[in-house]
Amino acid sequence: MYRVVLVAILVAGVLAAGGVPAMAQQPRDPLLYGLASFFVPGLGQALQGDLRTGLVHFGVAVAIPIAGGYLALVSPAPAFVWAGVGLAQLGWTLNSAFHSYNMAVEYNRQHGFGVSLTMSFATR
Repeated sequence: MYRVVLVAILVAGVLAAGGVPAMAQQPRDPLLYGLASFFVPGLGQALQGDLRTGLVHFGVAVAIPIAGGYLALVSPAPAFVWAGVGLAQLGWTLNSAFHSYNMAVEYNRQHGFGVSLTMSFATR
């Protein structure tokens, strides 16, 4: 229930801040989209207009605990499996947040709204 309320608050905040920028050429706030994808993986991508990527990020976030639950059932050490599931979920959530943040930064750069610091684990 709390996730539904959180998603509703995030969507209302984005709409109140000027609508979904994918429909109009306005500068995007990378931090807002990164936080949206941190709380609900894929939400920041979907709000930016990339629904397919958003669904993939959300699907992986749902699949991690499902697969972990299955592995915990067949594993002789389920506590270690659940610890790994928690770490995998955290890693995927951070990846989704960084990806959404960088999408907004790239959009701003391509449309001449200024360049801000990008967060990435990859070297260029």
